[in-house]
Amino acid sequence: MRKASHDRYWNHFVRWCHLRRLRPLPAHPWTLAAYARSRERRDSLPKIEQRLQDIARVHVLRCHPLPHRHPTVERTLHCIRL
Repeated sequence: MRKASHDRYWNHFVRWCHLRRLRPLPAHPWTLAAYARSRERRDSLPKIEQRLQDIARVHVLRCHPLPHRHPTVERTLHCIRL
């Protein structure tokens, strides 16, 4: 089941990026921050964080840097927490 959510979250992010003509891999930190804000009204903070971790997992598997640890993304998550 966990694998299915990894794939579902990654596939959703890819579709979201393509609709906006953004590159999902490697994802720019701004792209990840914008994605997190777009999920803010639909998902809880833990679920948003899980989505970002799943996106980061794909980055690691494909030898790209982790975008979800960038200060821009961390500040965005802090704003969502408030």
